[in-house]
Amino acid sequence: MAMPAIGQARRCYTDAHIRGAADLRQKGWDVFPNLHLAFMQKNYVGLTVELNLDEYLHHWLARMPQHGQTTAGDNVKSGFLAEFDRLLTAKLASESDRPASVQHFMDTAHQEMNVCPGLRVEYYWPLKKAEQLDDQGCFPDEVRARLQEALTAWDQPSQGRNRRVANTGVAMLPTVTMANGISRTCFPCRP
Repeated sequence: MAMPAIGQARRCYTDAHIRGAADLRQKGWDVFPNLHLAFMQKNYVGLTVELNLDEYLHHWLARMPQHGQTTAGDNVKSGFLAEFDRLLTAKLASESDRPASVQHFMDTAHQEMNVCPGLRVEYYWPLKKAEQLDDQGCFPDEVRARLQEALTAWDQPSQGRNRRVANTGVAMLPTVTMANGISRTCFPCRP
């Protein structure tokens, strides 16, 4: 899953990158909202986003210039409560996310909370196609090509086996769907 910091999110939510996400969807990629509450480098709570992808992308595109860290505000942490309620109202969180939010931010000494808006992109190969490519010795090259396709959507150089798009918080999961419906994430072999 992608769990970007605020600075990474600022680099991710541009008109060009939103067009890149749309282009990936047209090329068969699945793109999902991936929103987390974090403290420093630790992501604690994955939120249940109720917006569709386009609404989510445009929400963050509009909000990103003023988006920043949330502070507790006082000893009852009203700043955290207000931010969680804002996320609920914006359909960026669900009431079912509240217990984890309370556990990791209200019931701790944390005085800051980061709302980290990311994306998760996945590409699925049907098992038969993956087996065919593998039999031809082409599957690793196909995986690398698809990863490069996603990296290009965010103007990133190839990171080899690293699944995270550098400095954007976008995670990529190349996946083969088996005949029984079970999906397996695969990683390209080194050249």
